[in-house]
Amino acid sequence: MEEIEILKGILNSYPYFIVFVDNDYIIRFMNQPAQNHYLKKRKNLI
Repeated sequence: MEEIEILKGILNSYPYFIVFVDNDYIIRFMNQPAQNHYLKKRKNLI
């Protein structure tokens, strides 16, 4: 398993919302709890 997949697994296991945003305010990663929470409210995150 690659390091990125391991990191994603660890971050998805946390019950807290984790969102990584770059300097241009583009969402680069959301863990599963964050996706579930925000996508219930909005179908499309821009």
